[in-house]
Amino acid sequence: MFLVEPTSRPDGEVRGCPFHNAVVEAAGTTPEVAELVEQHKREFTRRLAEVAAEAGARAPETLARQLALLCEGTRAPSTSLNDTQPAHDAHELAKTLIDQAITPARESSPATAP
Repeated sequence: MFLVEPTSRPDGEVRGCPFHNAVVEAAGTTPEVAELVEQHKREFTRRLAEVAAEAGARAPETLARQLALLCEGTRAPSTSLNDTQPAHDAHELAKTLIDQAITPARESSPATAP
């Protein structure tokens, strides 16, 4: 998900998510485009939840929503700043979220009496 650089043109400019860009360009004039993009985004999150469950995440739907949000949120600064660093930062943050979701919860040890 974050292993690939954000979408860029041959001239090196970062252009963000092509699905989001299509909805913005359509500006409400083509509801079919908006519906297709919504379906894609929902399917992306559903697939993330499926993979998270397979990997043993304690709350796969939550992890999926967090990762989808991270992915979407990464594209805005990448595009605005014409910089791929946000994708690298998101990759590191995604690893942290995944580790926290999959690593067994720490069992609290009973308090010892003094």
